Amino acid sequence: MPNKPYCSNDLTQGLFVRPKALALTHKYIQHNPPKQVQAIVIDIDHDYSFQAAEEGNVQLPSLMVTNPDNGHGHAIYLLSNMVTVSAAARMKPQRWLAGLERAYTRRLGGDMGYSGLITRNPLLHPILDTSRIYSLTELDAPLDFVDKAPYPKIEMEHGTGRNCTMFDLARIWAYKKVLLYANETEFYTDVLRKCREINSGFTHPLSDSEPRATAKSIAKWTWRNRFNFGHEKNRGVLMLDMCEEMGTKQKQREGALYTAKIKRETSLSKIQAAYELLKSSGKKATQVNVAEVTKLSLRTVKNHWKEITK
Repeated sequence: MPNKPYCSNDLTQGLFVRPKALALTHKYIQHNPPKQVQAIVIDIDHDYSFQAAEEGNVQLPSLMVTNPDNGHGHAIYLLSNMVTVSAAARMKPQRWLAGLERAYTRRLGGDMGYSGLITRNPLLHPILDTSRIYSLTELDAPLDFVDKAPYPKIEMEHGTGRNCTMFDLARIWAYKKVLLYANETEFYTDVLRKCREINSGFTHPLSDSEPRATAKSIAKWTWRNRFNFGHEKNRGVLMLDMCEEMGTKQKQREGALYTAKIKRETSLSKIQAAYELLKSSGKKATQVNVAEVTKLSLRTVKNHWKEITK
């Protein structure tokens, strides 16, 4: 919990930031610190919330906090290790966490529109306390891939899924567009615009600090690696394993020739892009400068020089 969490006694009157001790006297309270998740909370809007975990065949909540008037509740799963949710942090745990949030929302019949910011205060509502604390592996145990799959529409994403969706959609866009830009500043500006566009599509958009941080991370890494996109090694593209009439040595020879061809085309593409980038930015497009930008040897640049300057 943050040191100064959001809290409220009446959600129609809005949220207020208060010191933790005072916030704990309110009916609704922020449960996770900024950019960290120590508790997964599922909002269950039906009158049998206590039975939802059993019927959904998932782990029992650490705490089940209910509304005595209608039986609705918040299923709270406490994590043994907090997950950092940030473009600067490792994406693998974040994608795993997002998948778990989707899965438990589906299995428990939770509200997909729940923003995940605040929960019912366990100190002021009826609860079922199992005292269980879970690792991601333990929460994952009863699930399958379909449970954790991204939602078919972007507006359905919630919780950590918003961060992961924005990061993945924006980075794929950036990889395809980076070589169209003459400098990193212009590139970052458009990556930020893309991140904000994606964020605006969520039912509950993230605060603007999230698109800014995501855009900064994507733009910096993509710009640094801009000459490496679009030329990934294509394994098995020749399907030589299906050519029974070819001997092993011939298959190896054909594969080597294909690899050499792709490598040549990749080098030429990098050199061409660097040459055009230097010219458009007003710098001298010399062989030495192109070699420095592409990180290729000067000899390789010289071998291709006539092809790009003709």
